[in-house]
Amino acid sequence: MDQHAFVEALGQLKSGERKRQPELVRAFGEVDADSQAVLLNLVAETVGSRAEVLDLLLSLIDAHGLAVPAIRRLVASDTAVDEVSQDVLVAVAESINSFGGRASFRTWLNGVARNQTLQYIRREGRRRKVGDSAATQADNLAPAMRISSMVARREVLADVLDSLPDHYRTAVVMRDIDRCSYEEIANELAVELNTVRSRISRGRALIASSIAS
Repeated sequence: MDQHAFVEALGQLKSGERKRQPELVRAFGEVDADSQAVLLNLVAETVGSRAEVLDLLLSLIDAHGLAVPAIRRLVASDTAVDEVSQDVLVAVAESINSFGGRASFRTWLNGVARNQTLQYIRREGRRRKVGDSAATQADNLAPAMRISSMVARREVLADVLDSLPDHYRTAVVMRDIDRCSYEEIANELAVELNTVRSRISRGRALIASSIAS
C-alpha cells in the first residue's frame, strides 16, 4: 500500500470503516522510515474527535513499538518498558490535541515517552522510601493506574465503556473491574498474553480520551 492508498483507507476509517484498521497497521510496517514519519503526522493531525483515528494511532504506536526506543534510553528492564509503554498510550490519548504539527509526531511522541519514563523512575524511587503519605502516592499514580481506578467506578463510566469496541471493553472490564489477571484473561479469551496487554492499554487510552474531551 503506497501513501496515496493509505490516505484513502484512512478516509474510509474516518467514515466508520473500522475493518480497514488492521490493514493500515500492517501497511505502516511495510514502508520506509521517511514514509512512516509522513503517515504518522497525517494520522496524528487527523485525530480530532474521531475515536476510530485515535484507535489507529494508538495501534500504530503499540504494534510497532514506536515509543520503546525513547523509553529504553532511560530504563532497561522489560517490566519497566512494558509498564511505561502502557502509560504512554494513555498519555497520548489524553494530550493528543496538544500536538500542533509544528514538530514531527515522532519527536512529540518521544517527548511524551521521556516524560512518562521519568515519572516512572520517580515513582519507583518513592516506593523505596518509607513514610510517603497516601495522598502523595495517589497524586503520583501512573496514568494506567488512574484509568483503572476510574473504570472501577462503574456507574460513572458506564457510557464510556459501552462506547468501546467489544474486544477492548471486555479486556478492560475483566482487568479493571473484575480484577482478573492477565493470564486469566488470555485463557478466557483464547488470545496471547501480549494481545491482552495491548487491548487493555488501548482501551484505557480510549477511555482517557473520552474523559478528557
